[in-house]
Parts: sequence; C-alpha cells; structure tokens
Amino acid sequence: MQLFQKTFRGLVVAFLALAVLTLGPKPGFAFMNGQFNLIKIAVCESITQNDEDFLVVVDANTGGTLVLADVLTVLAVLPLCHPGNQFFAFFENGAVTNVAVVPGL
Repeated sequence: MQLFQKTFRGLVVAFLALAVLTLGPKPGFAFMNGQFNLIKIAVCESITQNDEDFLVVVDANTGGTLVLADVLTVLAVLPLCHPGNQFFAFFENGAVTNVAVVPGL
C-alpha cells in the first residue's frame, strides 16, 4: 500500500510540474524603439505608388506591419520574403531606419 502511495504522489508531482511548464508565462513581443528587433516574416507584399516601390512586411511575432521604402532596405529584405524567414530591423521614432540580415538566422 505504501509503494502505491509513493508512486501516486510521484505521478501527481510530475503532472503538476508539467502543468506549470505549459501554463507558465509566454514571451511577449512588441516593436521596441531605439534598438534592433527580430522580425519573423509572415507575409511580404510589394506595392508601387506614385512611381515609388514599397515593401510591406507583416511580422509573425507581433502581427504588426512594417512599410519599407528605402531602396537599399528593400533590396536587402526582398530575397528573404518567404514566410518564416527572419531579419533584424532598427526602429527610431517608430520608423525602420536600418535592417540587418544575418545569413542562416
């Protein structure tokens, strides 16, 4: 009987530990101003307005949308425009001012 109680107690502790791990806090994502942010591409869309090209990127982490208008930035990110690819974007006053593409990221 004592062996059954120890086994049952061990199973209860294991299930409680599993519940704490699965129900624990999840990381929150937001675009942070003044630093590089990891952008995981969900959708890319190229838009032309008034003879200017824009690249619209939807971030899978935040659900936010980035509008990239700088030609060099668009050319750097365009080869990555597939769902799941990632790059870093630097935000200054809510606008993307720089991107960093890390191969193999």
